[in-house]
Amino acid sequence: VVATALVQINFHGLNFQFLWRGFPALNEVAMVILIALNIVGSVVFTDVFLRVYEHSRFASRLLRTLAALAGLMIIAGVFMPYHTGVLVVMLLTYIATFSAWVIGLVLWRRGEVLARFYVFAWTPLLLGHVVISSSKAGILPSHPVFDYAPQVGATLEVILLSFALAYRINIERRRRLQA
Repeated sequence: VVATALVQINFHGLNFQFLWRGFPALNEVAMVILIALNIVGSVVFTDVFLRVYEHSRFASRLLRTLAALAGLMIIAGVFMPYHTGVLVVMLLTYIATFSAWVIGLVLWRRGEVLARFYVFAWTPLLLGHVVISSSKAGILPSHPVFDYAPQVGATLEVILLSFALAYRINIERRRRLQA
């Protein structure tokens, strides 16, 4: 959530304005690093929250590989040209977001109740990321509404995942009481 918030405020120049005003070099690499950090957090959360390893070792390995690649981009983003770094993290964003969404759908279809919450929460965020990435890449026209799509998606995700976390806490509580 913090990484998502930092990415969003960085899109509007607020990180540079308020957090690292005296460090323009940091501002040049911040977007790549923050997006990569966001990918790491998202795919690790997906793997743990949905207990993907219990359902599919391949899917869990895919998520962990994406997290590792994004982790490498956190480091590589400091050294590679901005344009290259942005293209790589955009590609990783598309792959990671779509992969996590498909994994959620498959687990939902297999009867995992938490996956249903996850898919409902993930879909607005997925659409928000696709819209802004496509807008920034020139696939969609630039429009102020598109700049706020991830914020709307992230807000909906946080609200819906809060319900899912409450549900999971209740499940764990019942399991402990039964034990």
